[in-house]
Amino acid sequence: MDALLTLERQFVRWLAKDLRQRMVRRAALAAQHEFVRRCPDWHAALFDEHFVRTWALPLLAEAADNTCLPATLLAAAWAHQFGGTQADHRRRQAEAMPIAACYLQLVAEALQIEYDGAAWRGQPDLYPAG
Repeated sequence: MDALLTLERQFVRWLAKDLRQRMVRRAALAAQHEFVRRCPDWHAALFDEHFVRTWALPLLAEAADNTCLPATLLAAAWAHQFGGTQADHRRRQAEAMPIAACYLQLVAEALQIEYDGAAWRGQPDLYPAG
């Protein structure tokens, strides 16, 4: 009986993690569409959908299991795609900090909308806001 309860708890945890990751993915892509509208120059500077899918999504998915993703980490990932010296990397990262923060704010807003929608549909509270 205990083995069955343990298995059930593990399954529920897996479902909750899968739901969180799906919500983060949808929110990240929705945020990217709004980001393109607000910051077309940064989109042209490779803060684009490829960057989001390749770099941002894995970071966001990992952060969803813990707390949140710092803008410094996202800006560093953006700067990393260009290579160059450490000084070049630090300069690009500093330039991208406000843009990374803007994008993460858009993701947070999209997650809130997504979460509110899930709660409205009466789904289990697997991703509490607080």
